[in-house]
Amino acid sequence: MKALIVVALLVGFAWLAGGAGAAAPQNAPAITSPTHAKGVPANESIAHFDWTAVGGSAQYRHALTQNATTEPTTIDNETDGTSADVLVPASGQWYFHVVAVSDEGRSPAGHYGPVSRNLTVAQRCAAAFGNDGKGPDEAALEECLAAAQNKVAPEAILAMFLAFLAKFGSASLRRG
Repeated sequence: MKALIVVALLVGFAWLAGGAGAAAPQNAPAITSPTHAKGVPANESIAHFDWTAVGGSAQYRHALTQNATTEPTTIDNETDGTSADVLVPASGQWYFHVVAVSDEGRSPAGHYGPVSRNLTVAQRCAAAFGNDGKGPDEAALEECLAAAQNKVAPEAILAMFLAFLAKFGSASLRRG
C-alpha cells in the first residue's frame, strides 16, 4: 500500500510539473510557398516558404533537398518562426521539408515540392561552371546543352561554347 501511495505521489508531482500528457508534436506542418508553385519553374532564386504552427512545438527544423521524403534532423536550419527564405540552386528539382521539434520529440515531416528555377540558356550554362572549384557540374552541362539545342543564334552559340569549355577545358582550343 505504501508503494502505491509513493507511485501516486510521484505521478501527481510529474503532472503538476507539466509532465503529464506531454508528448511529441503529432501533426506534420503544412507548407505553402507564394514564390514557388509546385512543379512550376520560378524566376526568383530565393523561395519563401510558410508552414502551419504545430501545437506544443518550440522550434522548427527545415531543409531543401533533392529527395522528396527527407526528414530534417540537423539544427543548422532551426527557427522558432513559421517561415523561411531559402536559395534554390540553379539546376535540378528541389523539395522543402519541415519538422516541428519540442523537448518531447519531433513531428512527422511536412514536404513541399518539387520547386525549381526558370533559367535562360546562358544562366543554365553559367550554372554548369559552379562556384565550388570542383569543376563542371555534369547535370547542369546536360541541361545547358539541351536548352541550347532548342534555341537559335547568338545565345545558343554562346551556350554551346561555354558548355564545350566547361566539359573539355580551354586546352582543347590550343593547337599542339
